[in-house]
Amino acid sequence: MDRKCRYYVWGSIDEKRKVALVSWKKICKPKKNGALNIKSCKLWNIASVRKRIWQLATKADSLWIRWVYGVYMRGNQDIWIHTPPVDSIWYWRKLNSIKSVMTNWYNNGTYCLTINGAYSVSRSYISLLGSMEKMLEADLVWNNIMLPRHRFIVWLANQEKLLTKERLIRVHIPVDDGMCCVCDENKVESQLHLFTECSWTVKLQDELEM
Repeated sequence: MDRKCRYYVWGSIDEKRKVALVSWKKICKPKKNGALNIKSCKLWNIASVRKRIWQLATKADSLWIRWVYGVYMRGNQDIWIHTPPVDSIWYWRKLNSIKSVMTNWYNNGTYCLTINGAYSVSRSYISLLGSMEKMLEADLVWNNIMLPRHRFIVWLANQEKLLTKERLIRVHIPVDDGMCCVCDENKVESQLHLFTECSWTVKLQDELEM
């Protein structure tokens, strides 16, 4: 599913893949942190499945929890130190393999990512995304004035990932002419040139300020 989402963002198909200008891990972060806020299906699934670990740790009252403690964790073992038997089912071994990161989410048996201590899939998902810095220009990029296509272009520019001729040359994609096509200054078409140095851009800025 993540692959299909990546293909959609960059306009790729199985027969023709296009260059991914920004890493998928970064794209999945919230817009206020400089990304597109597209859910990572893999991380969301992990956060959802880990709710089972939380239910085991708190000994939630459910038929499945009682069955697990009756079959795999006899004697009320602690889920955090439990080692699954080699002959246990694949699902149980896999569930135990993803619990290591969760130890940082608990303190004295209490879930620390929410105020009330109740497990939250969304909070756990955000934690799995890793460290995030706030994007100061987020309100400028994601406003209701620009068209979606224009917002996407401005976002790419903010990431310094616009597919300019200078960038194409840098990633060894052949171009006929690397010079800027909107001015006669014989300068390489880079993002810096297009937005600050190009005579066409400077003239446009002057007219807007009048």
